[in-house]
Amino acid sequence: MNVQAAVVENLNEINLRTLELDEPKAGEVLVRLVATGICHTDLSMLRGNLPVPLPFVPGHEGAGVVEAVGPGVTSPEVGDHVICSIAVTCGQCYMCARGQAPCDLGGAVAFAGTMLDNIVRLHDNGQDLNHIISQSS
Repeated sequence: MNVQAAVVENLNEINLRTLELDEPKAGEVLVRLVATGICHTDLSMLRGNLPVPLPFVPGHEGAGVVEAVGPGVTSPEVGDHVICSIAVTCGQCYMCARGQAPCDLGGAVAFAGTMLDNIVRLHDNGQDLNHIISQSS
């Protein structure tokens, strides 16, 4: 599927691009964004003050409608209105089992550029693009 996204390929440079987005994997949902924000955290990444791997798609304050769900997802459902959380959780580690943060795995991938399975879902003509906080809204 093709999506429009802001892409940071070089520090202090952001461009709107059409990207390829993979279908949601197990435990994931695909959200059609209706709104998103660019905040100080995103600007810090854009300026290189908060190191993240380039190129990346910023944004972690999204809201929208669930378009598709991956295997094993029972909630939310397609058509539900949702907000994207900055709390990346695996649901299985010690901290998640206790209902506490930070998640062992989520904390490790939040600024590493991948989803929880250490793989990206965004591509530009065969080049992988990095995610921020496992969402890049």
